[in-house]
Amino acid sequence: MSGLRLWMLVILITGLGFLAGTGWAEQAAHTYDARNRLIRTEYDNGFGIEYVYDAAGNRIGQKAIVPVPSITADLAIRMRAAKKVRAGKKIKYVVKVKNRSKVAVSGVVVTAQLPSGATLIKRPAYCMADGDRLDCALGTLRRKAKKKFKIVVKTAEAGSISHTASVRCDAADPNPDDNTVEKSTVVTEARGHRR
Repeated sequence: MSGLRLWMLVILITGLGFLAGTGWAEQAAHTYDARNRLIRTEYDNGFGIEYVYDAAGNRIGQKAIVPVPSITADLAIRMRAAKKVRAGKKIKYVVKVKNRSKVAVSGVVVTAQLPSGATLIKRPAYCMADGDRLDCALGTLRRKAKKKFKIVVKTAEAGSISHTASVRCDAADPNPDDNTVEKSTVVTEARGHRR
């Protein structure tokens, strides 16, 4: 071995040892076929290499394995409503959903639990009613996009009522604390009502 090759080998081994010691080197898993040929190498970081052979068993190519990054969402929901109304009057709930993510998220759905005893008066066409429950399919929200819509109900009796709404989507949301909102309204006796 020539002096130049020896020095290059020493530098290579030293460099690999340095990387291993600092955590830069990735562990690799190798896969072989029935003919004991290396067909795949995968690293801890998700990257890897697939090897291609011809019919005679000669390696003729390779292709990179690139991991697909997982998408995480960050949705937030808010809602406005009157704090006090008279019995028999309407309550307008203004629901606002915001995509705080850096990417678009799909399958955005708002589920609203209407106040018990209230009558649904108005809803968007994309909101499907099932008893006291509404499922509003908002579809895809672009990054940093907002969607606002209104739900109107009519109260019947005096008392305190509450309306809850939550938002979800196809991707996982690591911050679920702002995915649910609840608003309470005090319903007073109708004007002129006598016990």
